[in-house]
Amino acid sequence: MKPFVLYVYSGKGGVGKSTVSANLAFTLSSLSNKKIGLFDADIESPSIPNLIKGLSFTKQIYFRDMVIYPAEVNGIKVSSTGFINNQSENLYFTGKVLEGAMSQLLLDVKWDVDILIVDLPPGTNYVHSYLMSKLQGAVLLVTTPQELSFADTQRGIDFIRRIGLDIIGLIENMSYLECDKCFEKNKFYSGNTLQQLAEPNDIHILAELPMLFDLSNNIDTPFVIENPNHPVTSTFIDISKKILNTSK
Repeated sequence: MKPFVLYVYSGKGGVGKSTVSANLAFTLSSLSNKKIGLFDADIESPSIPNLIKGLSFTKQIYFRDMVIYPAEVNGIKVSSTGFINNQSENLYFTGKVLEGAMSQLLLDVKWDVDILIVDLPPGTNYVHSYLMSKLQGAVLLVTTPQELSFADTQRGIDFIRRIGLDIIGLIENMSYLECDKCFEKNKFYSGNTLQQLAEPNDIHILAELPMLFDLSNNIDTPFVIENPNHPVTSTFIDISKKILNTSK
């Protein structure tokens, strides 16, 4: 049976897309008996390995009989160039070489999962067209409440809809700062995601995540693992429940 594929996507870089992908993967795994896979589609600048390097790996990624077997950590299966290359060296792929790398790391992998999260790089280019044409799935958008992010995300929405994939919703990251003493929520950016992006495109905002140091700078362990009782973890649980319902 083919897995349900969830593309986590933003037209703009630096909005926390990889952080969302990693935290969703481990939340989904803890909520259900579903087997979860996580693919880092940013071939040139992978982030996922850094976000989970503090965890104990049950298996390292390996190659056998012309098939790649993903790494395994806390029950999650993960594939990324970050596991098989020196990350101090920049990688540059174009055309057929990029297509080959994608095929090997995603399509030629022994996943054996129920839900596969694909952490897409920003932009609307060859990588996105190639992957989305090869694997049908649904898209989860991530944005910050900034004018520049809205413009890039809108281009991404138009691109996704031309391809014909469903957008299941949007996460507004770095939505607000919360006072440690009075718990008042203060907006850091001036953009209005609901009015400027969600409503015009008929897309639901699934969650608003705060600008939180431990969430934005989780160096080696997903936030939901380090902070199981935090309100942000509860938010990821709510998002994951919606994804599980969509994947049925």
